[in-house]
Amino acid sequence: AGVLKTVNLQSDGFICTIRYRQIGPLTDRQIFRFSEDGMVNARFDYSYDNSFRVTSMQGVINETPLPIDLYQFDDISG
Repeated sequence: AGVLKTVNLQSDGFICTIRYRQIGPLTDRQIFRFSEDGMVNARFDYSYDNSFRVTSMQGVINETPLPIDLYQFDDISG
């Protein structure tokens, strides 16, 4: 309850749907779908550490996985 799951953007027959999947308070996946031919669909998957910081992100564009982005944080300053 009270969690954003879907956003629909519409204008002149164009529709973009963004879906969010949550793990607790964090988004672990976003999916972008478009109604227009020729527009690419995308998915973004996120991983987090125990301090709720993003540690990796992978995009998938039209079913083609992109390289995984890894993030590191300084132990002192975060």
